[in-house]
Amino acid sequence: MTENEANSGFEKPRPPRDEISARLYEKHGLGESPSLKTIEPVATELLEKLPTAFEGAELVLGRRIDSSLEKEPDVIPMITSPNISAEDKFGLLLLQLGAEEMNNSK
Repeated sequence: MTENEANSGFEKPRPPRDEISARLYEKHGLGESPSLKTIEPVATELLEKLPTAFEGAELVLGRRIDSSLEKEPDVIPMITSPNISAEDKFGLLLLQLGAEEMNNSK
């Protein structure tokens, strides 16, 4: 595997998108720019319970999550649903992250 292959996608270092996420990375001992592979076990554990679900989502998205349904219409229902497993929430957040990155690259 080449270095470019190792640093692509799930294993690519991801800098935080805001100061709140930078502090969360530090709080959970994830380093300054952890990969999604490094973030996954921590975020999945946090996504299991509603009191920590927002923090888990912030780790995955690399940004602060607003608690307002009006401001976060896609994220809030996803992370607060009791019918979605933590693993599935993580997967849905990855899709959200991809959509946000596509929108930001335009």
